[in-house]
Amino acid sequence: MHYLKSNKKKLFVLLFVCFCVVTLSYLQAFSVIPERLTLLEGEEYIYNFKSFYYVNIKADNNEVLKLNNSSIKANGNYLELISPLAFKTQKKGTVKLNFKAFGVIPLKTMQVDIIPSKKLAACGNTVGVKIRMDGILVIGVSEVDTDNGTRAAPAKDGGIKAGDIIFEINNKKLKDIRDLIKQIDNSKGDRLEVKYRRDNSVYTTTIDPIEGVNDKKYHIGLWVRDSTAGIGTLTFYDPETGSFGALGHGITDVDTGMLMPVNSGEVLESNIIAIKKGEQGTPGELKGIFMENKPPMGNIIKNDECGIYGKVYQDFSAFKKRLSMKFRNSVFILKKWHVNHLVVPKGWS
Repeated sequence: MHYLKSNKKKLFVLLFVCFCVVTLSYLQAFSVIPERLTLLEGEEYIYNFKSFYYVNIKADNNEVLKLNNSSIKANGNYLELISPLAFKTQKKGTVKLNFKAFGVIPLKTMQVDIIPSKKLAACGNTVGVKIRMDGILVIGVSEVDTDNGTRAAPAKDGGIKAGDIIFEINNKKLKDIRDLIKQIDNSKGDRLEVKYRRDNSVYTTTIDPIEGVNDKKYHIGLWVRDSTAGIGTLTFYDPETGSFGALGHGITDVDTGMLMPVNSGEVLESNIIAIKKGEQGTPGELKGIFMENKPPMGNIIKNDECGIYGKVYQDFSAFKKRLSMKFRNSVFILKKWHVNHLVVPKGWS
């Protein structure tokens, strides 16, 4: 009787140890399999999950990926995770891989995104940057002296604030500050219908211009800006499309800190006349001049938090030649997180 109890106790201990081993190995396998992978088209990747599990891997798309140089079967591929697993990408697309331990126990679903391989030239060339905004940026509101000795703030009374972008008055689009002044002058004091953007929303208000006591011209009490310029560096160049990215950060208004929306812009050749070295907590600074006697090198079509983007003009062969030399000497491949978040905006080829 004592012998049977001892055997039962040993069996219980053995089963408990086996259960712990299986559970720990399951948790280990679950943790080492990522939820998502981003791979380049036409490449092979080796992953060592270092798990003791024998798994079945099924795919919802059998055309974009091979496992260990074999196509994924309809009923799945049985593989040992203790051995390295080779992913061979076939073409652009997305596939979800469903892992089941021993072909029965659900383990994890991993999404694999396959993107085209894009090769770009790392640059560093200094360029002059000029951009014209999409609308008129309000950098401040002010009061206007009236004939009766009082002061009024027509724009402020209409709800306009610093950071707003006025893009239309009386159903007429505004290209620059001159258009804004023209609409105010032509009003002769009549009420203006003003459309503006604030935080990606569009609003409409009315403003009554006031004739200034000093210059006898009509005013609405605004400080505005429609363009900016500076010196920066090119980040990358794409020889296939002529596209480029520059700065590595967005262009923001110095007064409002707002990211400036671009209507149009250009990059120009520049000469650096001074360099201020950056220190901890203080960014460096380039001081230079534009080469106004030379034609622009390319246009700017986008400004976001990661930089500015555009295309080099077709006839600017000398600049392209210099960039192509950089491409041959220093080529790198952008992963998807670069394409979507750091360098190239979505939708670019």
